[in-house]
Amino acid sequence: MTPADFHQENSIDSSSGDSNSATTSSDLERIERRRALTRTRQLRYLQKKRQYENDLMASVATLQTEVRQLQQYLHQLQSAGSTPSFLPSLPTWTGAARSNILQVAQSFVRCFHSGFSPTEQAPWLPCVSPEQEHIRFAQQSIHPDVRHGEMHGQNSFLEQWRRYTTFFGALALVPSSFELVTHDDEPESVCRVQLTMSLDLVSTTFQNVFPHLLQPQHASLRSLLLNQRIHVPMTLMLQFNDEGQVVRYDQSLDLVEALHPVLGSYRDVAVVLQDAHISACGHIGSDVSSPRDVRLALSFLLNVD
Repeated sequence: MTPADFHQENSIDSSSGDSNSATTSSDLERIERRRALTRTRQLRYLQKKRQYENDLMASVATLQTEVRQLQQYLHQLQSAGSTPSFLPSLPTWTGAARSNILQVAQSFVRCFHSGFSPTEQAPWLPCVSPEQEHIRFAQQSIHPDVRHGEMHGQNSFLEQWRRYTTFFGALALVPSSFELVTHDDEPESVCRVQLTMSLDLVSTTFQNVFPHLLQPQHASLRSLLLNQRIHVPMTLMLQFNDEGQVVRYDQSLDLVEALHPVLGSYRDVAVVLQDAHISACGHIGSDVSSPRDVRLALSFLLNVD
């Protein structure tokens, strides 16, 4: 090999080494950029997760405070020496009147045991000769200005039952007890009905009752609930006037107890009920007030699952 050939070979080796060095450096830079991007994404994810946890814990704390307040209020009502202010004095009931109250309460549950699917457009009442059983019952046994939560009137009463029937795939009422409620020396003017309301969760349920679960971040909860049947413990308080008509109708639904077996987590239950279109007294729909209050009805603790 001549000196010129040796010099040329060394030049080739040097160029090859520089090229490999440049390639390696470029690869390292790309790897480092990728690592930095991954760290940034992980940091953002952790920040969002911590924020979500903080918001959820704040919501849990609020729920627990409201539960304690409701329990105190219930205790005050139970220990009061007279009829609460929202239950006006009613005339003394005879044995026949008491029997009539129980009959009306039982007819109420029997009439609405599978909901209300009207054959006519609202308003349904007043009506000279209603053909549908539900409307006849409301006209005969429900006072025209019946109070139920923040609503009043026979048509709004029927509308809520129509919504439950329409927004859920199926509805079934199964009563467990009927009890006349007394307040010391006050007459037996109130009937308390304990029952279970079974509801099928379908696509229209999410559109009208749980619309926030249609958001992508709640897809897993939605898939857990879709096509499930929940069994909701329910209490009806029916207050009667001296003519045997229902003048006040109050209901409480323990949706927490109903949803927890399906979801397996009270935290998930809180998310589901957080922005649900359900009022504190069980009214459903986008036009009801205070939708978040329903998360509490109802005696649940979110300390642990």
